[in-house]
Amino acid sequence: MTLSTKQIEQVMTLLSKEKAHWGIDIDQQWQFQKSYNRLFLCLKQSSENDEAKQSFKLNLGESMFLSKNEWVGIFPEDKLEMPEEVNSWLEYRQSLGEEFPFPIILRKRQAGDRIQLNEQLHKKLSRFFIDKKIPQDLRSQTWIVTDLRGNVLALLPYVFSYLCIPKETAKIHYVLLYKYRKPKLEGEADAGKRY
Repeated sequence: MTLSTKQIEQVMTLLSKEKAHWGIDIDQQWQFQKSYNRLFLCLKQSSENDEAKQSFKLNLGESMFLSKNEWVGIFPEDKLEMPEEVNSWLEYRQSLGEEFPFPIILRKRQAGDRIQLNEQLHKKLSRFFIDKKIPQDLRSQTWIVTDLRGNVLALLPYVFSYLCIPKETAKIHYVLLYKYRKPKLEGEADAGKRY
């Protein structure tokens, strides 16, 4: 791969600007990406990625591997069941009241998605990611939890919607459990606890 003078000038121009995220294609396979204070040379991701189109339905008492590094389950509070291999993974858990809407849908982000963060505040997911300074590559890996009507209930592993957090007086009946690990890099012993 060889960079043209024009490509080098484009990268230098963009680096001098205050923009937090951008990408420039180098050729059919490679691109430069900036995410906050980091510059990466990486393989281009297909916009028609099959993973981005996937969605899964999960009923109470069910669990599944979303990828080799992610597992999710939703259970009655007293009947948590998870595979032994995920015990040491990082965990994101939410206690749920009896009014929680079952089943749930797990999918990737879509244009226009919004989440209710408190009684008055609704925020676009794109704005939430910007406000929390979550890098672009992690944004695309985030799983969105919705009810059957499409209301966003959670961004895993970042935040649960105000809609599904039980009231202080509510009795906890269920638990949504998301277990994940950072993929191992070549030469790394155990990357599971490094988030």
